[in-house]
Amino acid sequence: MARYQFLQWENGSTSPTRTLTVTADMTIRATYAVVTRRVTYESTPISVPATINTTPIPSGAVIEVEDGATITIKVPSEIEI
Repeated sequence: MARYQFLQWENGSTSPTRTLTVTADMTIRATYAVVTRRVTYESTPISVPATINTTPIPSGAVIEVEDGATITIKVPSEIEI
């Protein structure tokens, strides 16, 4: 799941609160921008931990990163179980 942040209304107002007087049919549009993205790491057929940006994570982990972020993931080239 991504996290979003309010940007503006269709009239350009950037306040998330708006008061309107309705005298005719209208369309009200709120625009949002992505702030974070979710990254899921999985290994198969066995569960092998990894590091993302030097943070250890297990297989199956979900992390949130800023939209547009560059991440580095590292896994062992060989593993003995």
